[in-house]
Amino acid sequence: MNCIFDLLADSHNSKSDKYSHTNIETLRKSEFGLTDASSKEIKELSEMLAKVDRIYEAEGEDMTQFPMFKFEEPKVVIPASSLHVEYPKEPENNVEV
Repeated sequence: MNCIFDLLADSHNSKSDKYSHTNIETLRKSEFGLTDASSKEIKELSEMLAKVDRIYEAEGEDMTQFPMFKFEEPKVVIPASSLHVEYPKEPENNVEV
């Protein structure tokens, strides 16, 4: 009895694998991942993407990649003060006042 179920399961899996393989091949052949798009729709999409590139000044950039950040160690700058402070002079003989 288990053999019959195994045969039915195998035949079902091979059919679904065949369909999923066909769908994957169709997606690979399509442009922009659109399977049933007309040439007009593909042209319109490419124009919109070019417009977005111009707006964000990203022409020639791959917008699908995560940006790479490069951080440099900040340079510590001690600002010069224009205030001049005179400190009281210390007593010479260590005499308590």
